[in-house]
Amino acid sequence: AVSTVLFSCGKYEEGPKISLASKNARIINEWILVSVALNGQPQPLLSTNSTILIIKKDNSYSKTTTSGSVSVPENGKWEFSENKEVISRTRDGSTTTIYYTILRLKSKELWLENGDGVNAYQYHYEQK
Repeated sequence: AVSTVLFSCGKYEEGPKISLASKNARIINEWILVSVALNGQPQPLLSTNSTILIIKKDNSYSKTTTSGSVSVPENGKWEFSENKEVISRTRDGSTTTIYYTILRLKSKELWLENGDGVNAYQYHYEQK
């Protein structure tokens, strides 16, 4: 049983290598964006901006991006890929699905990456 836990949990490039919590239990959370990198280069986040991502147990999500006094809400559905190495989000009313490779999934950290073949964006979230 121990070897199953050890080998089945080390999926993500940045870890964790071992976790007793399921991937679902770790991703269902309220996350705040703490950093963004473009092609490995950190991008500045303005202190007046914030992004909150809430991933819910019923496979829905809500995301609120605030810039100054303006907040932009987004709601939709999320799901894991079969191997749980990718999470997809589809905004309500849209047919476009955005895919993110999961680099790190801990109970208090979520690192995602997506790109267009030219640029790669990395998003680091922490538990709110």
